[in-house]
Amino acid sequence: MKHMRRGTSVVAEELIDSETTRYIRSLAPRLAAERLLNDPTFRRELAALRAAEQRFRSRATDIRDFIDFEVTHPALQEWQLRSEAVADEMPGRSDLKRLRRRWILRILDGEELGFPLDPPPLTALPPTALWQDGEWRIFRTRDELEYLEMIFVPSKHPAVKMRPFVEVLSHRQARALLDWPSSTLDWWISSAPQLIGGLRKIEITPAARAALNAKAKSQGKILLRPRRTLHRVTFDTQAFCEWLAANQN
Repeated sequence: MKHMRRGTSVVAEELIDSETTRYIRSLAPRLAAERLLNDPTFRRELAALRAAEQRFRSRATDIRDFIDFEVTHPALQEWQLRSEAVADEMPGRSDLKRLRRRWILRILDGEELGFPLDPPPLTALPPTALWQDGEWRIFRTRDELEYLEMIFVPSKHPAVKMRPFVEVLSHRQARALLDWPSSTLDWWISSAPQLIGGLRKIEITPAARAALNAKAKSQGKILLRPRRTLHRVTFDTQAFCEWLAANQN
């Protein structure tokens, strides 16, 4: 279970953090990069873009619809174009690829190639019993090329020190915890579901099955292998985390 511990990036115009400086230098030779770092138009537009990208994080968002200015600096325009090319080229399940945000600034090299420049902004957890000793952790969803934040709390199981706060994990959350693309998790679910801890199967009742069969027959369809469970994939959080811990040691 690999989580990213990068903190929230500073987006103020007066400061460009060291990590951002490295990405800027990857776009241009060092001397040109230094000129960019001292260019007021570049700094102003970069700060505004990063602020918008941290605020508008819904999947499939086109960031151009949420900014009130046009990006004019050539270096930022190139960065956006290269980010779009990476987002188009990186593999993923087709329906999930369509959920990738558009025209945001992405990381152009290294282990996090294609992911947004900035992780999601995180707020302090309220000091209540629910979140006692809790903490935010950030994971990657490879198909959407997006970061996913989750609240973790202590677990009573000796092999699982911390676990997500929610009791039921979605397919997306399980993928993020595993750091797997959807295709890998889907293969295990279809080929060896008994080997995945915490997988919840929602059985289709006989009455519902009969109604589905009747609907298929009225449409002229022949069901050779009628489904016994719903498509929705969920996992029991504690069982999943115990299985994950057992297979990582």
